[in-house]
Amino acid sequence: MYRNRNQRNDIVKLVDDRWVELHSPLHSAGFCVHPAYQVFHQHTNEDVWKDLLYLLDRWCDLSTKKSILAQFIVYRERRGIFSRDVALGFDVSTDDPIAWWSNFGCEVPQLQAFAIKVLSQCVTASPCETNWSLYEWIVNKRRNRLSVEKQKNLVYVNANLRFVSKL
Repeated sequence: MYRNRNQRNDIVKLVDDRWVELHSPLHSAGFCVHPAYQVFHQHTNEDVWKDLLYLLDRWCDLSTKKSILAQFIVYRERRGIFSRDVALGFDVSTDDPIAWWSNFGCEVPQLQAFAIKVLSQCVTASPCETNWSLYEWIVNKRRNRLSVEKQKNLVYVNANLRFVSKL
């Protein structure tokens, strides 16, 4: 497919650069708790596991973290309800992973809540685009002398006013 090794290396470098630019700990946590990716043994990947632990540190207290990590072993080893035919036969590639956790996560309630929270996060760039369009509307030729802090505050207030008016 590639004409030479340099071309292949250039493409791999582009992919790696994009990965570094777009990757976040939330992606790793989603990879760990998504049932379709359970076969990849995420716990063996140091970067993915560090990201998951980082997110647990930010979102949970110590006792909840311990419970989630203990329950993660049950999930990873497919014990209990995770070993049942109905849980293994659920088509997670086409069905909703949140529905899977809602149906089969009852034996691991803290992990279930964490997984649903992770998998429910917005994965679109629409909020960023909305902010940028608001920013472009606020910062124009007439208002180019505003300080950065003032611009940021105006965007924040405008975005929240639009959100409240939609409610």
